[in-house]
Amino acid sequence: MSRRSRTASTVPTAHRDRAASAAPDDDAAPPPGEPGTGCGVCRRDLTGALVCRRCLRRLTVPAGMSSEQIAVVHAESTGAALVDVWGNHHALARTTTIGRALAAELQILHGTISRYHATIAWTSGGWWLTDLRSTNGSGLGATSVTGPVQLRPGQRVAFGDVAMFFVETARSTAGLPGNRDHATATLHAAAPPEALGDSLELVETPSGAGLIVFADGRPEVCLTWMQLELLRALCRRRREDAQAPPERRGFVATTALLGALPWDSVRPHADHVKQLVRRVRRLLADARADLEIESRRHLGYRVGPRG
Repeated sequence: MSRRSRTASTVPTAHRDRAASAAPDDDAAPPPGEPGTGCGVCRRDLTGALVCRRCLRRLTVPAGMSSEQIAVVHAESTGAALVDVWGNHHALARTTTIGRALAAELQILHGTISRYHATIAWTSGGWWLTDLRSTNGSGLGATSVTGPVQLRPGQRVAFGDVAMFFVETARSTAGLPGNRDHATATLHAAAPPEALGDSLELVETPSGAGLIVFADGRPEVCLTWMQLELLRALCRRRREDAQAPPERRGFVATTALLGALPWDSVRPHADHVKQLVRRVRRLLADARADLEIESRRHLGYRVGPRG
């Protein structure tokens, strides 16, 4: 795929398009409010979502792109996140590299994204966005980013042609060095936790994303909505197959996962399942969880204790 040449005045396509049609106050900071109360952008919606549907309509992504092309591949979470056009939240670590490279903590698989495109990091008591001399640039609102710029909750951030919102929850900066503004808040589950084993629980957050919570107090593993639904489907089959022969117990066929999961792609196929499973496996491995997803030819996938 061809790429545009970048100059000092270049603004990513997503920002140029948006700037042409936005209301004058569209990129203004959201009204004051406690992080985690209402929509993370407008603060007016109280449905429990990190970003309301009205605000999500302000985001842009390239035609044909699907949510499976964006994934977090680290286990650490601070509570701050980027929210994409589909409403999925992608948790930020204290330092998160965004890009197409396998080593990037937030992978965005699109041609306008450089291998190492940008970083978002907590430093000096705030969140800072830095473009890494990417080919197609990064932006904040309708402004192109060159040097480090500080982020405020509710601002729209773009990497190449992919735009997201930066949001914080009430617990996003609690415990981070230099923070004196936010108190620790309790994370409330949107549904009863689901046991993944003797020491693990699967929890859905009010935003619709998920967490794997460890009984020993280790940092939880943040999951996108799709990753959460994959583990739910595998856990459900494991319970249903309790009386099946051990060698076949708990397996879910690829075709069944294609039909059961809420894919954003118009025509999801086996490679979508493989990519999703690969990302969850990496999250579990990075967190040293006593859990793994096994694959077996002609049977599909199942979840169970590592070993």
